[in-house]
Formats: sequence, structure tokens, C-alpha cells
Amino acid sequence: MNNRRLTILPLKIVIAIGSFLASISVVVASPDYADESYSPHSDWIIDKNAKLCGGYYKPPEFRVPTQPSKYPLPISIQADNVNYFSHGKSQLSGNVIVEQNDKKLYAPQVILTSSSSQKLSTIEAKGPIYYSDSSISLWGQSIIWNQELSQIEVSHGLFHYYPHHSRGEAKTITRHANNVVYLDEASYTTCPPDNKTWSLNAGKIKLNPNKGRGQAYHLNLKFKEIPILYLPYLDFPIDNRRKSGWLYPNLGSSSQNGQTLQIPFYWNIAPNYDATLYPTYLTERGFLLDTQFRYLGPNTHSLWEISWIPHDRKYKDFLNTHRSNSLNFSPGDPRLNLKNDHFYRFFTSLLHHTKLNRRLKWHVDFQYVSDDNYFFDLGNELDTANKNDLLQETAIQYYGIHWEHLLKIQAYQSLHPYLGPINLNNYQRLPQWLFSANYPNVWKSLQISTIGEWVHYYHSTNPFTGENVTHGQRFHLRPNISWQYRTLSHFFVPRIQWDYLGYDLKLSPVDMKLNKPQIFSRTLPIYDIDTGAYFEKPFLYKNKTYLNTIEPRIYYLYVPYRNQHLYPNFDSHLNVFNFNQLFRDNRFSGRDRISNANQVSLSVTTRLLEHESGEERLNASIGEIFYFTPRKVDLCSQPVHCQFKKDGIDDKHQSALIGQFKINFSHLSAWTYIEWDTRQDQLNQSTTSLQYKHPTMGQINAGYYWIRHNFLATDYASYTEENIEQTDISFTWPISSHLNALGRWQYDLIQRRTINLLGGIAYQGCCLSWQIAATRYIRPQDKAQPQQYRNGLFFTVVFRGLSSVGTQSNHFEKNIPGYQPLDHHPLWKS
Repeated sequence: MNNRRLTILPLKIVIAIGSFLASISVVVASPDYADESYSPHSDWIIDKNAKLCGGYYKPPEFRVPTQPSKYPLPISIQADNVNYFSHGKSQLSGNVIVEQNDKKLYAPQVILTSSSSQKLSTIEAKGPIYYSDSSISLWGQSIIWNQELSQIEVSHGLFHYYPHHSRGEAKTITRHANNVVYLDEASYTTCPPDNKTWSLNAGKIKLNPNKGRGQAYHLNLKFKEIPILYLPYLDFPIDNRRKSGWLYPNLGSSSQNGQTLQIPFYWNIAPNYDATLYPTYLTERGFLLDTQFRYLGPNTHSLWEISWIPHDRKYKDFLNTHRSNSLNFSPGDPRLNLKNDHFYRFFTSLLHHTKLNRRLKWHVDFQYVSDDNYFFDLGNELDTANKNDLLQETAIQYYGIHWEHLLKIQAYQSLHPYLGPINLNNYQRLPQWLFSANYPNVWKSLQISTIGEWVHYYHSTNPFTGENVTHGQRFHLRPNISWQYRTLSHFFVPRIQWDYLGYDLKLSPVDMKLNKPQIFSRTLPIYDIDTGAYFEKPFLYKNKTYLNTIEPRIYYLYVPYRNQHLYPNFDSHLNVFNFNQLFRDNRFSGRDRISNANQVSLSVTTRLLEHESGEERLNASIGEIFYFTPRKVDLCSQPVHCQFKKDGIDDKHQSALIGQFKINFSHLSAWTYIEWDTRQDQLNQSTTSLQYKHPTMGQINAGYYWIRHNFLATDYASYTEENIEQTDISFTWPISSHLNALGRWQYDLIQRRTINLLGGIAYQGCCLSWQIAATRYIRPQDKAQPQQYRNGLFFTVVFRGLSSVGTQSNHFEKNIPGYQPLDHHPLWKS
């Protein structure tokens, strides 16, 4: 049949195909689908907003059947010339288009093979051919489309796999009825066109969308066409479903551990629990395994971590060297207790929360380490290396309508690193019962509430002297009654509290010599009045309405004096003086000390709010305490230490002047706190922090800290106090749309030394990401030893598309406030 004679007729030939009730419609036409329309990468859409990849693949459009059918869908064929036979082979040539639902085939020549029952069995085409459906596009030299098996086979072809933004080429590409794709002698990458930063060259690749995974066999991973890794097998994701597999490798080098190679493995055990293993090799120490297990239930979530070194070579040498060298330590110094003769080391932690029912919760926070020097040796950051107390706690909490109860067992593992500072052991609470009750609006805004505690404090012997330490039971009860008068413009809250504290102690030998009592108690009334007002005024600025408020506040406190020098101190410390301290009823934390008081606090706050959104743009406050009697209570148990535990204002008639100032605009935020001693005209404390955010994700943080009397760092050996004056600068700034520079510098202005230094570069590309970070921080150690620094260099590379689980190195996230990878920003998402 010569179809050129039929091109002038509106002729449509419909041929029934067997019992499947499907049809082939051959339309004689001459569509101009040439070359550029269906050439490789014609589906790549350049988009300047997709800065990470510069564009995206757009799957071809296809027709969706209006109603699902159990029969094969009709096949439509268009061609310039058709030689058709009801059975056997039919030949079509000239701009042939074959369509079946979302499947389309374009070729210059096509051969149709039908059975004797007129059932279409195969469609064969010579190239160059182009095939596409909703998930893949193929270009090749030839194609065999098996209608009976719903299978497609393309030889010497290119492919674009849309669900995973991937592409490649293969000697043979086979698409099965279940949508699984097999690639023989193939190359695979997720890089955009004209970019082959990385690729997998494999003998065989399988893409299984039903499981969301790909498998490659006998593969070479290439970087810039240079082979860098051979693997006999690799399993990788082709969608966002979780599955077990290897994660991004991490490389590092530190002065403490030598070179480091870490290749994490993710284990997807079940939908609600998984594990990540971090096998690591340290050239200075040996093999280390970190494991993290996560569990999430309807009312439970848990996180269990364990780190284990079977044989630490460097620690073995350290023990053999220093067991005979005391560095002039006293014989009882716990830092000489170098245990762990087997040279294995481990750390474990468990964080668990369970909601037992609507009112009952249970949690566990437990940490344990094999030896005192673990973090000192293996911590690769300042905060980790300085860890000296590990919490070991479990608690059950009950929430009632008016009552709350908390039953807790709490202990600490106190560490004494060999070259570290002197650390005292913490008291253990074995057990502790906390309770509280609140009855609001008992009668005309009258409120009754109470808090209470019973705790058994336990302490082992003093690690430095070997003597017993005073410990025992303490009971505390504080009921109160208040009148809560509050309106939109002002409030007035008078309150009366009654504080009872009782002890039943086992005294240390030192306290027994001082004839301290074992069983005793004290009671104290506490009176306070809190009152204030709100004044507001709207105003218009640059066509935007703002609300300005002025909020004066007065707080009066009276507490009679009780001599508390003979009391133990289990948990009391001097609160850091700040703006909130103006309105607290005790200048000490904990229960063991209550300061006498006859004082009034005056403050005023002004705010600037956006009227529509309610966002606070400015907040400025100033306040001061005026004392009518001296404060006589302190934390001293031994008079020689008293001068270092007082707050420095016991005999003054007024406190330091407190001021704080906050601003928050679209790109700039700042916070300043100042404590000024008006009597001596000197600055006691000052804290300033600034943050600037640029629309391109650039960010600069700057901080300054000054404390004249740092009671937490008092040196009782030399009876000297330490001041703090430090700066803290950090930044993250995009050098380009893919490159980000980051850094942090903490500096001690008094000692003139760097505390912590971090610098690095992060690259976020469409098919490759990497981070490189260099760290330097001061080594935590005894002040008698010369200060030393630890250095580290860490590198992480990510071949995007080869793993969907896990994170890169978190050095930047932990050290730079507000840091986010570039690809988390909307402008960089493709």
C-alpha cells in the first residue's frame, strides 16, 4: 500500500487487535518533530532561580486515561509511509510516532510484528530513536518494544531518569513491566548536563523505583573522569525513602589522634527505629566504633549512643609513662587514679522519654565513661574536651489538676583528667522528691500554692583527702498565699510565704570537730509585693503604625535574718546578678541559703512594637535595688573563704545599676547588658552581642563579655579572683552561589590568648558537596602546667545522589549560631 496517495484524505485506519479490545490508529501525517525538539538534554530547563543546579529536568507531558481499564490501552501510530499487514511484519517510515498512554516513541523507521490472531507482539525501530514516559527518557540506536511482556530494550542509548534527577548512558537499557530499569556497561550520575564531576561506571546497574533503590555491580567511582574508588557492589537511593547503606566518608587529622578515616553506615531496622554506625580508624590510637540507636514509639522516644575503642595504643603508652611520674601531685590526688589496665575505652549515653499515660511521664538521662581521661584525649572540640561531669538520672513525673510530683534519682560521674584542672565531686540525690500545688482564684483572685522537697544527699569521700563528707537528708516546704490583681493597664500582687527547712545529717570528721548539729531546722517568713503599670501610645512612622509602651515596676521584699553559717551547702550558689534578679526573693540558688532582705527594686521598661504583627523591634530596661539593711547571709562555711563568696555589695545601700537593650530588625539584631557600680563608678559586668543577616544568607555574629568578679573561677589555692574579658566573633558568608566561607574566633583579652579558633569553607553543588574545617583550641589542663593547643583538620565530601541519609560534619553547626548549609536556603533549592 502506498500511503502517499492517502495524505490528502482524512483517512483513519482502525484495526482490531485480538481479544484485548485494544486498537492501533495510523494517522498519515508529517509532523515536524525534528532533531532539536527530541534531542538529548532538550528536556533540561535552564532556571536562574534554581541556583544549586542552574536548572531542572522537565518530564514530557502525557495523556492520562479518563477511566481505568483492565484491557490494554489503544496504540496510536503516525507515519509518512505505511505498509500494513494484519499479521506478520508491517513497515512504517518517515517521522514515525508511536503512542500508548504516557509512552511515546519517535523513530525514522518502525517494524510492527503481529501474530496470526492479529495481536501486536513487538515494535522494533532503527535509530536514532527517542522514547519517553512519565519517569524516563531514552535515546538510542535501536529499540525493541515487547507488547506481550510490556518490556522495552534500547541499545547504545542515553537515559534521563526523572525521579532521581539522574542521567547516563549504557550499552543496553532494559525497562521491565514493573518499571525496573537494567543498565549494562553503564555510566550513571546526578550531575546536570555538560557536568560530570562524578560518575559511576559499572558493569551493571539496576534502578528499582518500587523499592526506591539502585544497585551497581563492579563499579568505578570517577571524579572528573579519574577513577578514585573501586567497589564490587554499591546500593544507593533513587528517592527519599530510608534504607540501609553506607553514608558520606569523613577525613580528618588532629594533633591528638593523628589521621582519621570514618565511613558511616546507616541501618534502617524498622520504620520507627534505626541505627547509625561510625567505624573510624585513628592512626595514633587504632579502631574506634561509634553507634547511635534511635527509637520512636507512639508515646516514647529514645536515643542510645556508645563509643568503643578495643585497644587504644596511645593510651597504653600514656599509662606506662605517667604511672611512675606524679608531676608533684599529692598522694591522694584522684588525677593519679589511672585505671583501665586493659587499654580498652568506651563511652555510653542513653536519653529516653516515655509518656506512660495522660498524667505520668518517665525519663532517663544516663552517661558513663570508662576512664577519667576519655574526653580529655578524644574530644575534638572545646566543649567536649572540657566535659568533667556526666549526668546519671532517672525520674518519674506526675501532672495532676492542681498537684505535680517528681521522683528523681540523680548522680554524677565526676572526671579527674590526669593533666586537667582540679574538679570536686558532686552531691548525689538518692532519691529526691519534688512536689508543688497551685489553687488559683480560691476566692476573689486569692491564690494558694506551695512547693516542697525531700532529698537524700549522698557524697563519697573527698577525692583529694580521702575523708568522709557531710551528707544526709533535707526537707523543704514553702507554702504561700497571694492576691493576683491584674488588669490590662496595671497589676498588684502582694504575697506571704513561709519557708521551712530541716536537716538530718551524717557529719564529716571536720564538722564533728566544729560541734555542728546533726538534726536541726529553721523557719522564715517572706513578704513581697510586686506591682507595675502599662502605658502605651501608637504613632505613625514611614506609613507604618507602631506601638510604644512604658512599663514601670516596683518590687518590695522583706526577709528577716537567720544565722546559717552552720548549715551545710548542698546546692546553693550565688545567682549571677542580672535584670531578672531584681524581682527574685533570694539572691542564692538552691534551698540551703536564704538571704535576709529589706529592699525595694525599681525598674522601667519601654518597648516598640509593630501594631499589625505584634513583633517587638525594641526593648530597653533599666533597674536597681535599694537596700534598707545590710545583707548578712553568705555561702561561707570557713571564714578564710568568705571574701571570695560574697557578692561584693553586702554593706552598700544600693545595688549596681542594671540596664539592658535589645533591637530586632529585618537584618540587624543586637542585645546589650550592663551592670554599673554607681558607688565606685566602675563596670562590673557587660555583655554585648550583634547579629547581622544578609539576604544572601551571609551572617556575622559578634560578642563581648566582661565580668569583674567571676566567682565560678575563684582560685582558693592562691586566694585570688579571676576576671573574664573575652570576644567572640563568628561569620558565614557566601563567596559565590556555591561556596561559603565560615569562621569563629574566641579570644581572651586578659590572658591575651586565643581560646577557640575555627575556619573553613563549605561547597554546595548540584552533584557534589564538601566541607573543610580547621580547628585550634586551648587544651583544658591544670593551671600549674603550661598551656598547650590542640589542632585539627576535618574534611567531608558528599557525592549527592549516592546517599539520602546522614549529615555532614557538624563543626560549623555547633560553633556558628544560625548556620545553615547553602542548599537549605530557598534561593539554592532546585
